[in-house]
Amino acid sequence: MDKLFIENDINKQAQSLADYLPNGKVWQAKNIAGSNFRKLLLGLGAELLRTEQKMNEVISEFYFTSTTQLIKEWEKTLGIPDDCISIADTLQGRINNILLKLSMWEVVTAQDFVNIAQVVGLTTTVSGGKRWQTETPTIDFSSDKEARFTIVVDFYIPKTTFPYEFPITFGSPLVKIVIAIFEKLKPANTQLIYRYR
Repeated sequence: MDKLFIENDINKQAQSLADYLPNGKVWQAKNIAGSNFRKLLLGLGAELLRTEQKMNEVISEFYFTSTTQLIKEWEKTLGIPDDCISIADTLQGRINNILLKLSMWEVVTAQDFVNIAQVVGLTTTVSGGKRWQTETPTIDFSSDKEARFTIVVDFYIPKTTFPYEFPITFGSPLVKIVIAIFEKLKPANTQLIYRYR
């Protein structure tokens, strides 16, 4: 992140202070190198430099994308860890978890669900179940009411081929996280059907 405040060196800080002082014989020492008065201005300039550096640090820590020291506070504020999101091992993973948690706010539309999956790098489509009564591959619902209150989530996972057959299915661990989030955010009167393509 770019610095919001310019961090001037000690000499520029001292000269800035000297420029605000009045002119005249009493104040001549403000511009004389090595004078006690100039040393005082250099000392004050060092403190002003530290202040500018601290202001830039505070601004940097304010944003979760650039924080290092306040990452725990961000996680605590957003309720991480929870039953869907755990604390990651790396700083970037923790920042991604914060972004994921923020994307969970105000989820209303199908696109909002798609956006959550995109945050973790998954491609999905979300649609109503009624559509899949006629489109292929069709889903057999017991009634029109069940179809109306069903949300179909299609995960598009790249298939990995192996030279040998394995008795287990390989998939992204991120899918489990997204499913847990979707189950938490879905309307109470609906059911979710997950398909992998």
